[in-house]
Amino acid sequence: MAKDVDPHEQTKAESIRPGKMVSGRPIGGYELIDVLGEGGMGVVWAAHDPNLDRRVAIKVLKRSDAAPSLRKRLLREARAMARLKHPNVLTVYEVGTEGDRDFIAMELVEGGSLDEWLDRHPPRADVMAAVLAAGRGLAAAHAAGLVHRDFKPHNVLRSKEGRVLVTDFGLARGMGEDSSSGGASGPDFVLPPGAELDVTIRPTSVQTDSVLDSPLTHTGAMIGTPAYMAPEQFIGGAPDPRTDQFAFCVTAWQALTGTRPYTGQTIDELRKAASAGIAPNVKVDMLPAVRAALVRGLDPDPAKRWPTLDDLLDTLDHAVKPKRPWWLIPAAALAAVALVGATVLVARRGELTTTAIAPGCAPGEDLFAETWTPQSRGELSKALTARGIELNDAQLTKLAAPLDAYRERWSQLFATACKAPEQIGPRQRDCLLGARDQTSALVLVLREGPPQMYGRLDLHGMLPDLGACAGNSPGSAPRTPEDPQLRAKVVRLLAKALSLSGSPDFMTAYPAIEDEARAVGWPPMLPIVQMGIGNELLRRGEYTLARVTMKKVIDAAPETRDGRTVAIARFGLLEASLNELESPASDAKPGELHHEIDRLLVYARKEVKLTGNELVQVSALAGFEARAQLDLAQRGLHQKAYDEALAQARKAEAGYAAAGDLRRSARLTALVLEILAELGGATTFDDAIFAARTAEAAMTAAKLDPEPALDAARAWIELQRGEFFLAHQLYARMAGPLPPARGVERTGIVVDAAGKPVRNARVVVWRGTLVGDPVSTVTDPSTLDGDRSESGADGTFTVRAEPGDSVIAEYPRLRSTPQLVGTGTITVKLEPTTILPGTVDRPGLIDAWVTARYASGANIWELRVPARRDRSFQLSGLPRTAPQVAIIGTEWQGQRRVIGGVNATKLTWPVGQALEVILRGPVEPDAMVWIFRAVQVPKTRAEVEALAARATEVAWGALTPIGSDNTDAGRAVYQPGDRHVVISGNVDGAVSVCVARSAAPPSPVECRIVRVAQGVDVREPDDEPWPVAVTPVVFTDGDRGKPAP
Repeated sequence: MAKDVDPHEQTKAESIRPGKMVSGRPIGGYELIDVLGEGGMGVVWAAHDPNLDRRVAIKVLKRSDAAPSLRKRLLREARAMARLKHPNVLTVYEVGTEGDRDFIAMELVEGGSLDEWLDRHPPRADVMAAVLAAGRGLAAAHAAGLVHRDFKPHNVLRSKEGRVLVTDFGLARGMGEDSSSGGASGPDFVLPPGAELDVTIRPTSVQTDSVLDSPLTHTGAMIGTPAYMAPEQFIGGAPDPRTDQFAFCVTAWQALTGTRPYTGQTIDELRKAASAGIAPNVKVDMLPAVRAALVRGLDPDPAKRWPTLDDLLDTLDHAVKPKRPWWLIPAAALAAVALVGATVLVARRGELTTTAIAPGCAPGEDLFAETWTPQSRGELSKALTARGIELNDAQLTKLAAPLDAYRERWSQLFATACKAPEQIGPRQRDCLLGARDQTSALVLVLREGPPQMYGRLDLHGMLPDLGACAGNSPGSAPRTPEDPQLRAKVVRLLAKALSLSGSPDFMTAYPAIEDEARAVGWPPMLPIVQMGIGNELLRRGEYTLARVTMKKVIDAAPETRDGRTVAIARFGLLEASLNELESPASDAKPGELHHEIDRLLVYARKEVKLTGNELVQVSALAGFEARAQLDLAQRGLHQKAYDEALAQARKAEAGYAAAGDLRRSARLTALVLEILAELGGATTFDDAIFAARTAEAAMTAAKLDPEPALDAARAWIELQRGEFFLAHQLYARMAGPLPPARGVERTGIVVDAAGKPVRNARVVVWRGTLVGDPVSTVTDPSTLDGDRSESGADGTFTVRAEPGDSVIAEYPRLRSTPQLVGTGTITVKLEPTTILPGTVDRPGLIDAWVTARYASGANIWELRVPARRDRSFQLSGLPRTAPQVAIIGTEWQGQRRVIGGVNATKLTWPVGQALEVILRGPVEPDAMVWIFRAVQVPKTRAEVEALAARATEVAWGALTPIGSDNTDAGRAVYQPGDRHVVISGNVDGAVSVCVARSAAPPSPVECRIVRVAQGVDVREPDDEPWPVAVTPVVFTDGDRGKPAP
């Protein structure tokens, strides 16, 4: 095994010697890893920040004895960038000096320059988006009082995820600096062929000691890159934001057309071309509005350019946005047009006439006051304090902020509804008043709910959808009664039903809630309560009961329920069947949706259409369509189904976002990530990360908490990409505060190979199986059954542990071998980590991991890395002890592990038939299946689990209800209530299939010997449709207790 570069073999006293920069050496608290790139004067290194456990970029000058002017320029660049905090500007973390070297620690962006990306001829829309993003970063510099002076494609980065950042502020200066005009290079200055437009002309000296307020040039000297310079720069004029605007327009022109607007072999020719402006007869492949905007920004006279870069960017953004037809314009805008009499609007239900403010319309703020006011936050805090529930400011804000925003939005919509045409105004108002009453019930729950409720509430996802009340087809949810006493009773019952959600008493208490709803004296109460009960049953996985409840809602008398409620109930039925089919047997053809799911989708589409194609309902329907198509694609590798699933998921994602429901939009983004991950490949991973970042940015802008489903999907993809630092951040965010550790307090010390104490080492104590990676001993903190600590200045630490626990410690590039805690003081020795490269004999694996396994008593620590698509792997960060190497991966719905041996560098992944194990009869939720390559006859669950732990090859999977994951072969044998799991990769020969119906260790196990023949690969690397061989293996209740055949 090769040894990692170890920075700790050097003492602090040795530090960095002048002119000596090597991988592994520390600089300013960062540890250099490898060179990312270099130019004429500087080098950019990838480095590790051990304090924050992240990768950074370190920029240093090539020579430790660099001229003062170069050191000053580096410092100028750092401080210029440090002024800026913008998503489209590279972030500077620190500026420092180590020995004789100055350095900048910056955000590490994996990608390339904009010009490199443009060489790959990306789609026009993506190019325009990148140009606008770069412009926003440049505009941020102007807002901070800076002029870039060297903006060009090479000084713009585009990450692999599509993020665009402006960089290289080495020539930036503050606005308002005085610089005299003077001669520049004349016509005899000829640049090298092929490089004349890309060379940055830099200053040769500096006149003052100020940082940003001193010009980086002698009086009158030209500075910048000639191809992107404005006419005033050629004569040494003082630059201002309009100078950068000119460079931006040259860049945009080049990005959109492939050529720059001006050409020239000498600086004088280039100056003359720029000073002449754009000829009106120049033909380019560009939208006229975009061309006009850029031509203005390229005007030789700075006074005739756009007043600000923001003005230009807004014009370009408007020019490229598609113009929407009138029926897609928001309803409020349509109403405004109608009110001024400028247009007569015709809708599908006939001509709409306008009215004055409707009689009886009170100000929205007054009508909503009984539900929530600006003073309600304080009242809520007092009410909770009186009940002994103390919430801090952040927790109160999490509850109150969504209600504050909702109140404002509700009041605006109600005012619009009061001025709306008489054909739709009353229905809009009824819908809004119904939403208000549902919100009143929710506020009542906030005041009176159980204490444990407040840590898990997500009001953004619970507040009624106001988008359904706008437009020409508002939802017609029934208003609560006018009678004050009856209305108070209705609101209180709604609150009671809401508070029951998530309660451990739900299953026994919900029938009584139904009885109360029948007796309340308001007919719509019952279907509303039943809808809430049905949703909670779905959340709990009680699909049969949920299906019965949703059918009650649909079958209710028409006067007691509305179209929107019926549509949501249709969605409930669809969700139930996607998870567990009512009648799983079917004669549908291969590649077709199951008849039950297909039928429910048809009904749901009709109901959504009848309710006016509300955006939220259209989005919800698209989400279900995506789920059904994805399951169809997964079971048959139908590329068309993958494409349809991705299209529907993106439709749902965009629809929810347009409706303002960013929480549900983010959940659909997670589904988009799942589909892209199924497709695999670097490009799809990049697309996935870009989609995730976009959704996260929208939620951050709306001040919403992160969406756990999106975090989980992105964390998995980051691991697949080898971006362990990013994955750790996401897992830590999802895990939140960890529960108190078990055991008693123990002390210990961390030492290095020479026995010297090591400070700031991370120590982990655990029991069971713990999974880590090259960067951290714990990838997902929520899986840790144990405690964590960090060594102090003297190397000592304190943890809570029990007999039988194991301990491991780490420091960058150092790790200990896992060991049992033992008795007395715990001593943990760190040694330099090692690397083990190798290959897997199968290309194109997705969701496959190479693991290094270390046993410590009954405990296991595994270091996992993704198997690369080029068949290679690299296990880095390994402790000194030789590990047992294995590969673990997904086999359809199950998992498979194949052990290669100690220090194995060549791993084999099996290719073969899929077995669908179908279990019939009584079964508990934790039922499992194991498949062994040899004949095995364990009798209990404890025996089969012990056998699986030491088997060279084993596959396993959980038995789940049969839903949209049904298979073509299984449809012929399914019966209602069956559970199944499909596990692929079973090679020709005899295999043992063992089933445990219960999680109890002494529970009996049923095993059967199955002979597999005609093995067929179920996932080809070319992603083309491929015939999938699936053999059903049915275990019935009568098989229990029988010996294996």
